[in-house]
Amino acid sequence: MRRWPPWAMVFLVVQILVPSWQLTQPRPARFGWQMYAAGARASEFAVVGRDGKVTTVALEEYIVRRRDDLDLLRYLPPAICARTGAAAVRYRAAASLASVEIPCRR
Repeated sequence: MRRWPPWAMVFLVVQILVPSWQLTQPRPARFGWQMYAAGARASEFAVVGRDGKVTTVALEEYIVRRRDDLDLLRYLPPAICARTGAAAVRYRAAASLASVEIPCRR
């Protein structure tokens, strides 16, 4: 019977141990088996116009597929500001009642 080469055994062990260890980390964990298995948490974005009027943003206009590993709070407000000419973008996480207002650059 032929033995596996040592590099193949190490590769196989790493492929099992790393995702197994990531199961103990907060989810979604990078390189974990659950990385894309969890559904994205719903969050809300709204545009605050220059006149103070608040309008809810349809995220489908900006995001094709929602994923938990995307940092929406980092990338989406500048895109919304540039597209709408808003004064600010209001963000509310799914599990939170409080909202965060991010001012737009002029």
